[in-house]
Amino acid sequence: MFGQHRATQEGCSGGHTPYRLGVAHNGHHSWQYTTSQAGTHAADDLCDIKDVTGDFPAVIGFDLRGLNHKALTTMTWLIQRANQRGNIVTLSWHQHNPISGASVYTTDDHHGVDVSNIISRILVHGDHNDVYRKELDVIAEWAKQLVDSHGNLIPVLFRPYHEMNGQWFWWGTNPVTNNTVADYKKLFQYTVTYLRDTKGVHNFLYAFSPSKPHSNSDYLRFYPGDNFVDVMGMDFYYSRPFHPSVQTFLAAVQVVTEVATAHDKIAAITEVGISNNGIETHHKFWNDHILEPLKGGTNTLKVAYMLTWTNACLNGYTIYVPFNKHASTINFRLFYNDSVTVFGYVLSDHSQAIIG
Repeated sequence: MFGQHRATQEGCSGGHTPYRLGVAHNGHHSWQYTTSQAGTHAADDLCDIKDVTGDFPAVIGFDLRGLNHKALTTMTWLIQRANQRGNIVTLSWHQHNPISGASVYTTDDHHGVDVSNIISRILVHGDHNDVYRKELDVIAEWAKQLVDSHGNLIPVLFRPYHEMNGQWFWWGTNPVTNNTVADYKKLFQYTVTYLRDTKGVHNFLYAFSPSKPHSNSDYLRFYPGDNFVDVMGMDFYYSRPFHPSVQTFLAAVQVVTEVATAHDKIAAITEVGISNNGIETHHKFWNDHILEPLKGGTNTLKVAYMLTWTNACLNGYTIYVPFNKHASTINFRLFYNDSVTVFGYVLSDHSQAIIG
């Protein structure tokens, strides 16, 4: 199954009112779905992938970010719409630093607040545990109200604290935060236990996703344990064509499928794509860097889904998939039409909640 983050929240082409309109690309306005639209239950008909293929992606991603009430209201309606269509919903959390209140990225946190040992400080007995617990309370309340038109809980794949083996997020291991591997495991375990067991959130499945694992042992280094994970995934971005190599990508996917099989979990490529607007110059990226390698690899087609990132064009220009009239649309349609890829409606009975 193929997915995209914020696929129905913003895009580069086809913008019209009542959407918020931005910079024009190829004669079409970029767009963003608004809180006002959600308030009137307006249709979420725009989607760059749909413009190119005729189908919505099978998986649509959303993000909790700062737990802003308006953003949660908008996201609730768009998740309800996705669920009604039979799409799978994933949820990440680029959480603001709970101690400084600043950026999720340590390099962008310039508030001068000491954020060392941040994970231990937000867990039980830490000086900021109450702050973190209140954020989880907001998530729990929101999740338990996330229902379809029949009052059934909507199942969500929650993927907190991804790419923990990198040094860019505050939950990673880096000299600024001084977090340890053990700290990270405790954070993941605490988060799942609090939401699932303490607060009674039973419509979440939990995904674990390091960046570019190079071996099974490397993948499992931060793994919090089978009782806390349902989906074993990984994030992998090419920075330019053939870097990292296709072989490196395949090896990472094989790691995921092997460990997922060994632990009786679902395997996924939880984020994938080419950064720096690489599809502007490499129009066959999704075919020759992703699809064909997966089809030729060993057990690499055992991944349940792959998800790419947002086409963000409202004020700038960052794309991961083509939009209408983009130079790579023909090649992406070949990717879409392949027998291996799945788009559109995939949940035949999406009224049943996940019981976790």
